[in-house]
Amino acid sequence: MTLDGRRRPATTALLGVTLAALAGTSCADSLGEGTLGTPRALGYVLGAPPNMQVIAPISDRSGNVYVLAGSRKSPEIAGFVMGRGGGVTAGCDVRKGDRVGPIGWVGFAQDRAFYWSGSALVQLRSSGDCRRILDRDPLTNTELFFRAVIPWVADRPSKTTAVALLQSASDPNPLTVLLDLDQDRQVAISPRAFEPTSARNVVVHGVGGSARLREGYVIASFQDGEETRVEARFYDDEGALVSRVGIPDPGVIPPLGFVGFLQANDAGLVAGLTEDKRLLLFDRAGARWVQPRGLDPVGVHVWKGQLWLVGVAQNQPAVASIDDRGALGGPIAWNSSSGILGALGAPLEVTDDRTPPRRTTRFDRPQVPTAPFPLVTPHSSHPYAVDATLTVIAGPTIGEGAGAFTLLAVAPVGVAYP
Repeated sequence: MTLDGRRRPATTALLGVTLAALAGTSCADSLGEGTLGTPRALGYVLGAPPNMQVIAPISDRSGNVYVLAGSRKSPEIAGFVMGRGGGVTAGCDVRKGDRVGPIGWVGFAQDRAFYWSGSALVQLRSSGDCRRILDRDPLTNTELFFRAVIPWVADRPSKTTAVALLQSASDPNPLTVLLDLDQDRQVAISPRAFEPTSARNVVVHGVGGSARLREGYVIASFQDGEETRVEARFYDDEGALVSRVGIPDPGVIPPLGFVGFLQANDAGLVAGLTEDKRLLLFDRAGARWVQPRGLDPVGVHVWKGQLWLVGVAQNQPAVASIDDRGALGGPIAWNSSSGILGALGAPLEVTDDRTPPRRTTRFDRPQVPTAPFPLVTPHSSHPYAVDATLTVIAGPTIGEGAGAFTLLAVAPVGVAYP
């Protein structure tokens, strides 16, 4: 049943389960654009709004919700699991490397999610257990480093897989591997050499993936003889390199210099935003750069198979469409984001089921934890239920400065990209 007592259509029943799981109430088939569902308390996270670092939440197929706090610019990280039936598990801080923190969620399965942090791929189970995947070669005990992870986990009845670029200290170049993520195996299979084999000093600048198209993308530079080349590379769901496209006039792109992940629309056009706010568009036929106008861009999102550049225009949240030909539309006010902001103008009742018994707390001055506006983030919105995603809300802060901690909550919200 829905919150207002109406009977839900059968086609939305499965998606509605996840919405009810977070809200802790009866099922709901949809939320109006910019309308918040019941928030659930997550826990205290280092920092204070609006300068907190929180990556857009995701959920698994069972309805558990996962949240990462941290930034790729810092090794600090905190992982949370909000159980479908209540309770919150916190404390996952598994990473690898001193300078690079969480890059983002790379996918989910039935009851677990996976994130890439530094040079580690980490599995976070719904129970709260987290551990590195393939930290060392099981045969030689050689340390392994994930140079790239395609942000798409293929969760099939027969197996759960992902594609990654994996390298040991003795390898001149990373190998492309298909990861078997089944919990009793978790091995790399079908290793493929980096092409061309003459390449050296491979640097990964950005990655992306499309579950709808069943393919992944890597922006990489490398030396080939005396030449330095920058390419967009297309991989299939088995890790085979199927296409390569040169990037014209790349300028200076730092390692992992694309914010969030590369995103693709249903027509096969891929878009990525660099840290210096240049928009790259490419497909298998070629690539070009676009300089956004009238919009201060923050990230590239994909929603229902369409690409959007999200950011700020005239001090308001805005989006600009990217059509199948790569034409960038003018900025449009984003009502989904401004609706959330309006809801935060009044106190919020928050369900707190971190420990039994379930109770209700109140955020007297709810805020957006991350600047500049709700949903305006480098990471694309996660499809959580029918026309709904997840958003993080900041409540009371304890302490000041570098020692401040803020209580966060997560809520479903109705979303539309105009």
